[in-house]
Amino acid sequence: MAASASAVQAGDVTDLGWLAGCWVQKARGLTVEETWLSPSGGALLGVGRTVRDDDGTLRSYEFMKIDSPNGVLTFTADPSGQNSASFPVKARTAEEITFENLAHDFPQQVVYRKAATGLHAHIQGVIGDKIKTINFDYERCQP
Repeated sequence: MAASASAVQAGDVTDLGWLAGCWVQKARGLTVEETWLSPSGGALLGVGRTVRDDDGTLRSYEFMKIDSPNGVLTFTADPSGQNSASFPVKARTAEEITFENLAHDFPQQVVYRKAATGLHAHIQGVIGDKIKTINFDYERCQP
């Protein structure tokens, strides 16, 4: 059941604690990691990196924040080599959150969802006249 419009926009991050932790995906010759701190101070803070498996080269990194500027829950990404971008919340349930910024080039949508064995995320947007989706099926990092 989806949350009401006012609940969707509400800026409380405390119930997004399921994002907290270290997440990893190994696929297509790359290791993608995301680490999120627990909600505190009205925000979740995260960092991500992508490393090539064959030579250990850092391919990209990103700093992320979920907070509520102006009372609207917002995902802000600051990726390596690019300008930062903010995505206000579009939809939210107890197990999934969707952020969207249709004015952004790519992605235009960022989604996180609790999965049975970890965390699913995807980014999506229009490139040319085609919708492109990149999926991330994360498992918890092993210590």
